[in-house]
Amino acid sequence: MSVLKLKIVDLCVSDEVLPRQSNEQDVIDHYAEVLRRYEMPPLDVFYDGKVRWLADGRFRLKAHRKIGDETVKCEVRKGTKEDAIWFACGANSKHGLALSAKEKRAA
Repeated sequence: MSVLKLKIVDLCVSDEVLPRQSNEQDVIDHYAEVLRRYEMPPLDVFYDGKVRWLADGRFRLKAHRKIGDETVKCEVRKGTKEDAIWFACGANSKHGLALSAKEKRAA
């Protein structure tokens, strides 16, 4: 695992990987304000040799886009899309906005 600064356009943000269905604009706006002053934790990404699958950090990514960032720090792990899915399912149990019942069923 390594922390790298990656181009946002190089990340694959897939609804198949990320269970979050909602678009919490107030959370994204808050994160954007935080990013203007502070650094947030890196996004979690799995790299299978071809695709960089975003596994955690969709709202942080949207906040980076909102403030005009073209790159973002990512904690990159070797792994497949399936690895990213498993990681994503457990990610919000420890931090961030909890998944809704519908999102948990989808996951």
